[in-house]
Amino acid sequence: MFAFHSSNGQEFIGLRTNRSGKRQVVYDHLLGRRIIIDINDDTACITMIREALLEGIKSHNVWTGTICALQSRNILHAYTA
Repeated sequence: MFAFHSSNGQEFIGLRTNRSGKRQVVYDHLLGRRIIIDINDDTACITMIREALLEGIKSHNVWTGTICALQSRNILHAYTA
């Protein structure tokens, strides 16, 4: 759907749809760290998610900033198994 890179080029965050149609946020760090969370909120519009990811990618700590931005918008999410 969309993706962003940090200003230093070392971190990536994006929104995708998996095979079953569930929206997922994917975080990758150049050093090999990958985290995927499911968006469990069908009412969360793409615009709200995009704003949260943009806020997160601009944070000093991208992953923590992203989680905080999702929570501040009451977007339900869970780590994938």
